[in-house]
Amino acid sequence: MLRGVNVMKRKHTLILGVCTVVLVGYQGNPLHVTAQASTDAPYEEQQAIVPQPIGPGFDFPAERAALQELVDANDVAAMREHAWNIWAGLTADSASVYQNQPLPVWETWLSTEQVFTNPPIEISVHDVDISNENPGREFKDPSQFFHITGAEDAEEVNEVESGIVGFNKYDPSMVQYLWDGHSAPEAHGDEYFYTSSSSLTALNETWGDTAIIDRKVTDASNTALELKPVMMWVRAEGLTAIPFWQGPNSSTDSNCADVSVDELRHPEPGQPATTCHPDPSTWTHCVLVDPHNTTSGLQPATEEQFASADFTEAKGCIDVENAQYGGINLLYNFKLSASEAVAFNEAQGPEKPAEAGDYMVFLAMHVNTKEIVDWTWQTFWWQGGQETPDAYPGSGAGRTDNIVEPWTNYNMCTAYAQTTYPDNQGDMNVCFNPYLETSSGIPDGIRSNCVTCHAAATVATPETGGYPATYNKPIDLGDPIYFDGATKTDFSWAIPSNAQP
Repeated sequence: MLRGVNVMKRKHTLILGVCTVVLVGYQGNPLHVTAQASTDAPYEEQQAIVPQPIGPGFDFPAERAALQELVDANDVAAMREHAWNIWAGLTADSASVYQNQPLPVWETWLSTEQVFTNPPIEISVHDVDISNENPGREFKDPSQFFHITGAEDAEEVNEVESGIVGFNKYDPSMVQYLWDGHSAPEAHGDEYFYTSSSSLTALNETWGDTAIIDRKVTDASNTALELKPVMMWVRAEGLTAIPFWQGPNSSTDSNCADVSVDELRHPEPGQPATTCHPDPSTWTHCVLVDPHNTTSGLQPATEEQFASADFTEAKGCIDVENAQYGGINLLYNFKLSASEAVAFNEAQGPEKPAEAGDYMVFLAMHVNTKEIVDWTWQTFWWQGGQETPDAYPGSGAGRTDNIVEPWTNYNMCTAYAQTTYPDNQGDMNVCFNPYLETSSGIPDGIRSNCVTCHAAATVATPETGGYPATYNKPIDLGDPIYFDGATKTDFSWAIPSNAQP
């Protein structure tokens, strides 16, 4: 019996510290569950949060061949429409309620520590019903701030104290995939579990003469999703300045002053990584968020408002002409519980610690779906309902009508392939999140795309250190420089990064 696991003939109940998971065998199809919840139930009578898939009507999952045709044709407008529909499905109200507020669908899903337990969950189940006691908001410094891009950089990992924290979420079918046992071509009937580092190491030792391109874990199902939500602390009293993306030139980083967006979009093969790293702490524009204003849209900040604001997380915003003022309801937000405040303080170590009753505001999210073989990749960031200068790296264009406030205030870019045309032809796609990949922890972050980064995800990291050092050309999935002696993990960095002994 695994620690914390009660196993009965037809039902498994797992107590995972902050969540209770009930597993009832499934028939191999994606989980479709509902929860009875009441918005007027008092907090002390909190009902279980049931992970809820994206519902019908949001074009998810799309038919794989049809979606791949859009990718091959580089039909950006159609791919963006699909991404907006996914966003609408993720941000729709779920049937679960937490602290008297309905949760969006994505907040009902399990987080990393609930999925990658120690010891690992090694139960192959059929018919899964999962419920947990809280949304699993595991505040951590985003991994993007600590990418290592080669052995020579191993001792030079960038550390950022930004007020920005993030975590990962996994939809029910991705949880099924991670908890199930999987075979391998040379495994002779053995099963391998992708939340177990020892099991992954054993898998990596089975390949023998298997071609490098074929050394990979079993693919996830076409309904699988992984998310990385990103948030920032806002004080319960007074105005908190949060950085506001206005392009790479609107940064105090002197290396960004003369950067050309057009050149960033069209890098030459062999072009070295850019030295421009406009991380949020350097942004010259900001929004003063008022926790007591729940109605107004963005408007120019006054001198009085600017003088009274806390600029701890927006140190580059020094001119009132670059500041706007707005109510907190322009962003998805929630009040911190005591345990969440502790988690934030442990991650960030602020001089003045966060307290229960302060707010966390939702800034951004990476969204990855397995609808196509190489996954779809879209990333969203808060733009206050305004347009992104030069539409770089994306915009609000084509936002669908099924998205509700405050989720309409977020802009987006997509990268459904490494390059603009099939077979690694055309320009490299550029799609990064301004709140994440602008960090100096990612060389060439403002020319990056999610596909190329995640294509390098492996068990047994090769000499490259895993992450691409530049984004001037696509990665070949059979390249021994990246993959010799390694097992590819289906574009998921979550597997090698979080697997437990």
